[in-house]
Amino acid sequence: YSNEDSGLSRSVSMATGLNHIDKRPKVRTIFPHKSENNSTLLSFDEGDIITLLIPDERDGWMYGELQKNR
Repeated sequence: YSNEDSGLSRSVSMATGLNHIDKRPKVRTIFPHKSENNSTLLSFDEGDIITLLIPDERDGWMYGELQKNR
């Protein structure tokens, strides 16, 4: 057991933890939406990817975050 082995196991466990974050559901939009002047709504274009923050709708709304890079 060397220090080199120790660093490798830490790297693997950290990478595994990052993969868990990426498992949030993502959706691709099929039409554009402009939020106008409402800062609580999301504007997006057709084909944009949105990561869902909550996997199920609440009160008829989905909560998500627009992925900036395509």
